[in-house]
Amino acid sequence: MGKEICFFIPTPLTARDYKRFGVELLQSQGFKVTFLDITRLMNQEYLSNYQPELASYKNVMVFESRKDILTFFEKNNKDMFVIIFSAVNWCNLFVYQALKKHKINYAVFHANAYPSPDFIMSNEHKTNIVNHIKKLTKIKNFNKHMVYQLLRMKMALFQKLPNYLLGIRPPQYVFAGGFKSLVGLSKRWGNVKKMWAHTLDYDLYLDIKLKDRLPLVTTDYALFLDEYLPFHPDCFVTGGPPIPYKNPKTYYDHLNKMFDIIENKFGIPVVIAANPRSQYQSKPDCFNGRQIVKDATPDLIAHASCVFLHGSTSVNCAVLFRKPIIFLMPLEIENDGFYLPHYLALSRELNKQLLDMDMLQNIDIQKETQVDEKIYSSFVEAYIKTLNSPKKYFWEIVANTIGGKNEHF
Repeated sequence: MGKEICFFIPTPLTARDYKRFGVELLQSQGFKVTFLDITRLMNQEYLSNYQPELASYKNVMVFESRKDILTFFEKNNKDMFVIIFSAVNWCNLFVYQALKKHKINYAVFHANAYPSPDFIMSNEHKTNIVNHIKKLTKIKNFNKHMVYQLLRMKMALFQKLPNYLLGIRPPQYVFAGGFKSLVGLSKRWGNVKKMWAHTLDYDLYLDIKLKDRLPLVTTDYALFLDEYLPFHPDCFVTGGPPIPYKNPKTYYDHLNKMFDIIENKFGIPVVIAANPRSQYQSKPDCFNGRQIVKDATPDLIAHASCVFLHGSTSVNCAVLFRKPIIFLMPLEIENDGFYLPHYLALSRELNKQLLDMDMLQNIDIQKETQVDEKIYSSFVEAYIKTLNSPKKYFWEIVANTIGGKNEHF
């Protein structure tokens, strides 16, 4: 197959993404790596509200129009292999159609899985969970959650349209992680070869396990996995979550009160693992002087005594390192129909509950810090990697698969 790998990216290339996409590893295997940036086409609001820390990598094509993309494919369709990170939808349908027109091989990345709210909204649990959400958040307009579900149904209906009606063809591969990474995969790709690898977080875990690193914090500490919840730029991505707080100060004030309780109960300080897209340097002190460390979350997790979170995807590393995990209920989110269902789905998958302020005051530390090996192992196989997938870096597996050296199907 092609010796040039092209990544379609819906937001600008950051230094973090440059590392996560294994550019240097792929180059060492003889591949030219190009990024096709379609932010201006799909996520203009993102650019207007957030200034990311861009990578210095030069081989990035920034497209201003659909015509630019089609012209690029017409001129550069030889020895090219494209990787797409989003399922076919109304916004990117023209990309899939262009790949078919120019007979370009491609793969769909579907390796990062996350417990879905569909789990807690199943027929078996629906009534109890809805009542539980109402009780926990006292949401006045719960219909917002139903709107979110309707959007999911709309996408599900689109996914039922056959390929010939959409004018597309299947990819050469679907990149898979844990076995549940394929649960939401469109039936249109049912017969496509699956390259079984793992989530990208597993690469970070491997990196730490293979290299002897000194702890960044030398004392015992509890770690909070920050989500930059009031400011996260995903809120400005097309189809992204709603902005959760009109007044961010209320969120941080409530969170700091929870940290005060944790430090009093556990006798150790809370360290903040800042979200990779956070920009706390431009914000006033959100955490009352607590230590904030950015771009080192896996290292911090590896040496933490226990891990606190709402619903961060970095929970993968906490599970891999077998750390005690405790879920914190955030301050009430206005008309929440997105965040809490996701947090509940994740916590229930690990047989945990979201702790509010009162529950935290009366926490049973011994119970909450137990690590259930059976549950953690099941979570790994479901959401991170299967037992039989290679214990190699993700992009090494990709390079071997595309290059025809080895196949992991």
